[in-house]
Amino acid sequence: MTSWQEEVMEAVPEAEFYNPKDFDMAGLLRTPVDIYAPMDRIQIEDSDIVFGYLEASNPTPINIVAECCYAKALGKIVVLCNEWTEENIKRDNLRATQFKDENGRTWFRPHYLDLVCYWLDFVETDFGHAINILRRLVEMDISSAPTMIKEEDE
Repeated sequence: MTSWQEEVMEAVPEAEFYNPKDFDMAGLLRTPVDIYAPMDRIQIEDSDIVFGYLEASNPTPINIVAECCYAKALGKIVVLCNEWTEENIKRDNLRATQFKDENGRTWFRPHYLDLVCYWLDFVETDFGHAINILRRLVEMDISSAPTMIKEEDE
């Protein structure tokens, strides 16, 4: 089975990609943050475009939000495929209790993601549309620097 990262790279073969999975020694959530975060930071800094994919099945968007915001703060073009929509949340009913602290207070609400998306350059809920945006940006040859693809593992 082809990963979504491979699908993006095959769809836009003229781009050079950084893929954080290439440096993932033990699985993103099992690799200590002090090992993978510096590599993520370097890859974001060296990219012109950051492509993120927040899948509907993902339990929390916190990492992808941090990475996209960092990229945007550096002036990078950010394309996010955000399947983490209110409709999917209601349908799956997965996240209703996942964002509570030990005292039962909610620390993250799905609409917080809307603010992040507002600041990004391109946000699509359809994976194919997000890939098409990336393809058009690359065809415009905005720079020769690589594109970084980001994911949010469960």
